[in-house]
Amino acid sequence: MKGITAKISTDTPMATTPPTARTPWLVNFASKMKSASASRIRSTPAKFTGKKAVLSLPAAARSIEARGRYVLPGLIDPHTHPGNWRPFEDDVRATSRSAAAGGITTIFATVKSPRLAPPFRPVTEPADVVSYLRVFDEARGAIERSSLVDVGLSLGIATDEQALEVPRYVSELGVRSFKFHPSAAPSAWRARVGQPIATDDGTIFLALEGIARSGALAMVHAENGQLARVCRPRLQASGRADLIAWSDSSPDIGEASEIHRLAFFCRHLGCRLYVAHVTSERALEAIRRERARGAEIVAETCPQYLVHAADEEGDDLRAKYNPPVRLARDRAALWDALARGEIECVGSDHVPNHLDAKRGDGFWSAIGGSGGTETMLA
Repeated sequence: MKGITAKISTDTPMATTPPTARTPWLVNFASKMKSASASRIRSTPAKFTGKKAVLSLPAAARSIEARGRYVLPGLIDPHTHPGNWRPFEDDVRATSRSAAAGGITTIFATVKSPRLAPPFRPVTEPADVVSYLRVFDEARGAIERSSLVDVGLSLGIATDEQALEVPRYVSELGVRSFKFHPSAAPSAWRARVGQPIATDDGTIFLALEGIARSGALAMVHAENGQLARVCRPRLQASGRADLIAWSDSSPDIGEASEIHRLAFFCRHLGCRLYVAHVTSERALEAIRRERARGAEIVAETCPQYLVHAADEEGDDLRAKYNPPVRLARDRAALWDALARGEIECVGSDHVPNHLDAKRGDGFWSAIGGSGGTETMLA
């Protein structure tokens, strides 16, 4: 961080959160750390002094006493969604402002091709899902014009055309992360967030072959939409309208089954798997089993799953997320896995919306998700 002079005693831990060999573009999460300063300072390079060693740099414009605190580099949020509900450039501008305010200096945006170039269509159709080679330059221009922080892209793969082009996305565009929504059922909601096509296993297999050849990373959104297609109407018909019902409508067995399936493919094709937003104890069990079988898996969870619990918060729509918040016992299992290093990183899954949209016309029509990148370190 430019412009900070920090005096650090030798017994003060320096939390540099280096990336691991398995996750070269991610920064591991250190729980319950405090930022050295919430102020925004721009000036000359920092000067750090210790009792036994002095790194001499040009004088800073301001000194901050950091004794007894953690000094962090700018963090990386590996999981955001600009363009879901608003034009991509508008969302990049807003998301990057939130990130900068929260000490995040790099975000990875998980995107879909219908949302990367204008015009913005509130409801997308299959014909809108085009090659990323056609829209990438538009997205890069929007980022260069409007973002306040560094931005990387993870591309959602939906069609055979996109799957077969994965090696070109790696070599020509520099993208090395690709996301899948297996077992997704077509829905009006998916069309509204730029995913009008439900990807089948053949498309996923083609993409994973290219990912393996390119040394890239596969990312899975581990919800089983086909189970939700059956479970959700039953729960709605029963009259239930609470966070436990929302969790039951997309059950944790579906999360675990998707992890097993994608890990099986990745293990046999030789590519790494990134499991996004782990929510449950069952998902953790699936990750442990697949790692024991030889799968190379990186696990992520999000602050909402470490804080909220469906059996504690009733029908509070502010805690309605996709995937759902689970029970208190799942939350405890996530904290334990984080402490053990079984979950390597935390991302925000930043999808902000206005409160009136989150309230909707009732529990089942209310939009899930919330902003998170600004408060991820809080």
